Amino acid sequence: TYTEQLSSSAVTELFNRNGDHIPGVTPNFGDVRAIYDQPSGRLEGLGGFVEAVARDGYNLDNANLLKAPGYVLLNGELHYDPPPGQGVLSRARFYIDVQNILDQTYIGTASNITDSLGAAGTQNGGSALANATGSIYAGAPRSVFGGVRVKFGGAQ
Repeated sequence: TYTEQLSSSAVTELFNRNGDHIPGVTPNFGDVRAIYDQPSGRLEGLGGFVEAVARDGYNLDNANLLKAPGYVLLNGELHYDPPPGQGVLSRARFYIDVQNILDQTYIGTASNITDSLGAAGTQNGGSALANATGSIYAGAPRSVFGGVRVKFGGAQ
């Protein structure tokens, strides 16, 4: 059970939030990844993955008037791990990683939005709450990372 108390300069009201979803909590999240690494042959050490990250929409306020939409992002990576016996090169991993391949616009995170009362003491609707600023943060656009990872110590 949860009762929210909202106040304006002249009025205080109580609102029953029983059964409403908790704001900021994603109800479902999924990550599916297909990975392949070439174990032998001429292309030994070459590999990569393709990944889909799905996130459900979630509520932004206690009254569940506003909701951040869900999204699905596609990511991928290619890498090359030189096989053993290549000397110092066997300690390296060369990679390129692409996140948000489709360059989708999405809400990366959002702060909870506080419900409010209007002048008459009634709860403001979603359109009034949507005018609140500074609560929604965009997700990263397509990003490409590449580099070399080097292992130090241990057997080659």
